[in-house]
Amino acid sequence: MINLGAGYRLSPQINLTSGAYKITDNNHTDNTSTMYVIGGNYYFTKFTEVYLEAANVSNKGSNMNQSLVYASPVTAGVDSHAVMIGMRHKF
Repeated sequence: MINLGAGYRLSPQINLTSGAYKITDNNHTDNTSTMYVIGGNYYFTKFTEVYLEAANVSNKGSNMNQSLVYASPVTAGVDSHAVMIGMRHKF
């Protein structure tokens, strides 16, 4: 498994994040799963922010079925995509 990630604060209100993850089956190297994620946060105040994330998983091989969503099965060898947007307020 290989993991890479980076984040950068453009300003006190804007934060960008990204990541890349790769899994390879040790017994069958044709089976791989690669995930790319990019996201951003905008802080209105110390307590309120909005966020946006987008991700893609590329599954290759007959035994790779990684999903972006917990408990959401994916057929082996099929890619999946997801986008998440929301607001978070800390009380």
